[in-house]
Amino acid sequence: MSLPSRRFVLTGAAASAAAFLVACSDDTGNPGRADSSTLTGEEDATPEPTPDPVLVAREVAEAKGLSGDAAGLAAAVSGLLLERSRVAVLAPEDDSLTAAAATLAAASRWPVLVGDAREALPEATVAELSRLGVEHVVQVVPSAATATATATATSGGSGSDPATGTPTPSTPAPSAPSAPGANLPASIQVTTLRADEVGAPPADLPLGEELNDWPMLVLVSTAAPAGAALATLEALGARALTGVVDPREDATVMGALRESPDLPIVTLAADEQNAGALLVTGRMAQRAPELPGGGVTLFPHRRMVALYGHPGSPVLGLLGEQGIESSIERIGTYVDRYSPLVAERVIPAFEIIASVATAAAQPDNSYSHIWPPETFRAWVDAAKEAGVYVVLDLQPGRTDFLTQAKAYEELLVEPHVGLALDPEWRLGPDERHLVRIGSVDAAEINSVSEWLAQLVRRHDLPQKVLTLHQFRLSMIRDRDQVRTDHPEIAVVLHADGQGGQAAKQDTWRALKADLPDGMWLGWKNFYDEDSPMLTPEQTVAQVDPTPWFISYQ
Repeated sequence: MSLPSRRFVLTGAAASAAAFLVACSDDTGNPGRADSSTLTGEEDATPEPTPDPVLVAREVAEAKGLSGDAAGLAAAVSGLLLERSRVAVLAPEDDSLTAAAATLAAASRWPVLVGDAREALPEATVAELSRLGVEHVVQVVPSAATATATATATSGGSGSDPATGTPTPSTPAPSAPSAPGANLPASIQVTTLRADEVGAPPADLPLGEELNDWPMLVLVSTAAPAGAALATLEALGARALTGVVDPREDATVMGALRESPDLPIVTLAADEQNAGALLVTGRMAQRAPELPGGGVTLFPHRRMVALYGHPGSPVLGLLGEQGIESSIERIGTYVDRYSPLVAERVIPAFEIIASVATAAAQPDNSYSHIWPPETFRAWVDAAKEAGVYVVLDLQPGRTDFLTQAKAYEELLVEPHVGLALDPEWRLGPDERHLVRIGSVDAAEINSVSEWLAQLVRRHDLPQKVLTLHQFRLSMIRDRDQVRTDHPEIAVVLHADGQGGQAAKQDTWRALKADLPDGMWLGWKNFYDEDSPMLTPEQTVAQVDPTPWFISYQ
């Protein structure tokens, strides 16, 4: 049983004495005569003082990613939810003691922090105790049986007197307030409870107020050391979804998020990078429109088959051989042929050459013609209605890829529109097309992926394709440095080799060797240049692994 702290005992005694004096004195302060209002039944005109609240809540109005060790996360959650708390629970970083602390917190509505007041506390805990203005902590310690077993194991004995062999009685852990640790603020009093005593809060300590209306959604990473943080969330009535890896891939988590699209998301993770990624994926799961075929992530839930080319230009590919509706019908026939061959759903796509490499310099000396975005608006809108994904292909000449990508922002904000970079047509300052094959370095690609990821976040979009065309290793310099860790982007390495199938397979093997983690493979079939061009059945059977994105030119 816990003993009441000195502060609360003195407070109770002072209150009793004050009550006795009021009852036994007149209005002049002389003892021995009752106050007239007591005799007549009139109420005392002096209002009773309002007690200080135990808890003062904070408003959670915006999304936050919280990270750290167990002590850091517990302090961060307390700091997120509370402006003040007069009482707090302390428990060392131990699963059983944290569970006991959670039970106590649920019954008392007090926050839980990590540490042992009998020892030096973590800095995050000390700082949070001070910020909250905590007056009293309840320290959870091991139960008597656990303490005895630990002592026995430490001494190497069997629980008996070493001289006589007589069993020694167990000594329960002390339940009186312990001496504070070296860095516990001196003003804070301590009550110690064994883990097997936490069924009810100490009677002398005030319970926290009910705080059940928390307009937020909490996602806890599967690797987060969040036991104490979760205990606080539960005690204060906040809902948390635990064990989350990627909310976009978990139907239960995604369903809960989409039920409340306007609530801010709070994430808990072991490190800042994972907390941030969970914030991004959580918001995408919560708010992004679905992609053709469903969901908000691209692969491995679907494969894509695309017509490649430029509208109205048959020489540049199949897409230019017919109009919009006929192109939708034509790609539909490919979808029908591929669908029985693979387990995943096959989605139709257009890869539209938006900026076209030119033999002439152009007014800006770029050797690239940037077609206005409105040129492709009808195609993009019709594709959206038909469930067709669209990829805008860039052939930038002497311009950099990022500059040209920004020119098509109004189309890229559409949820079903992605981007392709074609390094074959990326020239140096003094180079010209068809004199040498172009190339790009990883840094330029990464600048595009960073901008595209920001665009996705800013407009609450689903994941986007970023295709990198390649048929020679020299076309992408420092390929191992290309970033694939943006959760907003699915990077596709698209093999563009043409000619005989033996040569194409050689190119395929070279390109997929040392493929950076997180890249998805694509393949192109050429109607005129391949000899022979593979059928859908041959493409699936002979190209290993089966490509996720297959285009026809």
